[in-house]
Amino acid sequence: MNLKDFTEKYISQVVAQLNSVSDGEVDSFFEEIKNTTITGGRIYFIGNGGSASTCSHFANDLSRCEIEGAPVRAISLCENNSLITAIANDFGYENIFKLQLKRELSQNDLVVAVSVSGNSENLLKAIEYTSNRKLKSFALLGSNGGALQELVNSSIHISSGAEEFGPVEDVHLVLNHLISNYIRRNFT
Repeated sequence: MNLKDFTEKYISQVVAQLNSVSDGEVDSFFEEIKNTTITGGRIYFIGNGGSASTCSHFANDLSRCEIEGAPVRAISLCENNSLITAIANDFGYENIFKLQLKRELSQNDLVVAVSVSGNSENLLKAIEYTSNRKLKSFALLGSNGGALQELVNSSIHISSGAEEFGPVEDVHLVLNHLISNYIRRNFT
């Protein structure tokens, strides 16, 4: 396949996946962010690889927002390399998010997992911990949603093939810009 054909196919796939996201799903995610913010909670983002960079981008963009006078307190738990590698070394990589949440998570907080596969053990352990404490969780997912889809309170699921990481990650990043720009233009 030449580059022109590949480009057209890729862009068509991203557009189709964007069109598959319902207004209700976006509204549900926004409402979780809004409710967490106005009750003084923090939003913790967790993810691996490309999704980790989306978590950092989301936390950056939301942290410059306010809703009804309250600052959006968004934090990516993918940022502290010293802590992540210490936990991975001492307690296993599968615990890098759970142990950070154990130290930080409070009653009004929201945990947002970002994952294409929905099957990363470190995300599953973190969301299980969150669920066991009866706290809120949300996920941005791809592929078939994986095990994570069954554990979170709600999600936006971008259905895709198992190897289609790029387009799904593109849609997750569009959701970041959509929501953070909406908040900045309407609440900040």
